[in-house]
Amino acid sequence: MSVQDKLVYPPGVRDITGDISTDDLVRRLKECAHAFQNMSQDDDNSAYIPLALHLASETFLEHRSRDVRLLVACCIADVFRVYAPEAPYKDITQ
Repeated sequence: MSVQDKLVYPPGVRDITGDISTDDLVRRLKECAHAFQNMSQDDDNSAYIPLALHLASETFLEHRSRDVRLLVACCIADVFRVYAPEAPYKDITQ
């Protein structure tokens, strides 16, 4: 089973991979950003930590599209907001 198979996406968000077109990637990242923006700090959203780490990979952070990089940053910022004041990760290397 690949890492991609283990990722949990918010409802309505399709798989986010580096091998889809930039237009599809932007569309899916917008869906993901919107889903993260609507999450409450009171909900248990720990299932999305692997997704946030996936989005923080070089594939997305160094993508040639400025829109992709911006939307990834928005998603990651909202993950931090959801988990504030607790860090969403425990391993210092993450």
